[in-house]
Amino acid sequence: MSFNNIVGQEVAKKLLLNTLKNGHVSPNYLFHGPEGVGKKSTAIEFVKALNCHQFTELSDNCDKCKNCESIFSNNNPDFDIIEPFKEGRKEQIKTIRIEQIRNIQSKYSFRPVWLKYRIAIINKAELLEEEAANAFLKILEEPPEFTLFILITSNINAILPTIKSRCQSIRFRKLNTTEMKNILDKNISDDILELANGSISRAVKLLEPDYAEFRDKINKFVSALTEDRINALAGLEKMELQEIIIYSQNLYKKELSKRCANPAFTKDTKSFIRFLDAINTCEKAFVALKQNVNKKVILYWLAKQLPSLQQ
Repeated sequence: MSFNNIVGQEVAKKLLLNTLKNGHVSPNYLFHGPEGVGKKSTAIEFVKALNCHQFTELSDNCDKCKNCESIFSNNNPDFDIIEPFKEGRKEQIKTIRIEQIRNIQSKYSFRPVWLKYRIAIINKAELLEEEAANAFLKILEEPPEFTLFILITSNINAILPTIKSRCQSIRFRKLNTTEMKNILDKNISDDILELANGSISRAVKLLEPDYAEFRDKINKFVSALTEDRINALAGLEKMELQEIIIYSQNLYKKELSKRCANPAFTKDTKSFIRFLDAINTCEKAFVALKQNVNKKVILYWLAKQLPSLQQ
């Protein structure tokens, strides 16, 4: 893969290419936007372009030199990708811990060996523990001149304002239907594209063999949250329940768009607001799950708040 072959994100790529052209590299970047739209891939290609022996704005990364290969394989002593700590039976994502930041702090006090900078990509930076975020802020306040940090997040509001203020912000947008088809498959169904809502990672999940079972869980979620269904959903892993809420929110958006084509619906202010509230309710439930609010409490609340799509 090469920097210019990343689909979509033309504004973000233009900003980064101008940085490469002018040589005015910021010590800290914050890549933010929806989940699954190419933020991490772009970050890796940017790091490759910055260090490629043969890079030009026209020829792009060579993908063959030692730096390109070692960065792509994450096997370069000057380059790190920090991911949230994983544990448990299903490797449920937890947090980015203070120990991970301390390791970076210690390692990055030394000058780079192979690359122009010591570079770290902090993926899912919204999952930094409070202690880890404060430790990372200290690094950003007085960064060594030979370091470069790229934070990636799908929830910019969860990033400390003091961290955001020290980073150059690069915004990523959700992908359109044509871009999604170019990446995945031109024959992918519109149903999956609508549910994915511009996210490649969500579309890939929906294309998995167990998609039918997953879709069944979503349908039950938006039809009626009965006592039995609440008990079943409460037994799911936190990350899977979050995904169901996201997809359900997309279904409400799709249904609202469809109903708005009917002039009678747009005149029915009460029904219109009800669907807008459902979309916002899903967002609040997603945030509550991230904050470890009890799953059953959230589900009972949703049962009272969400309208059935079968109405």
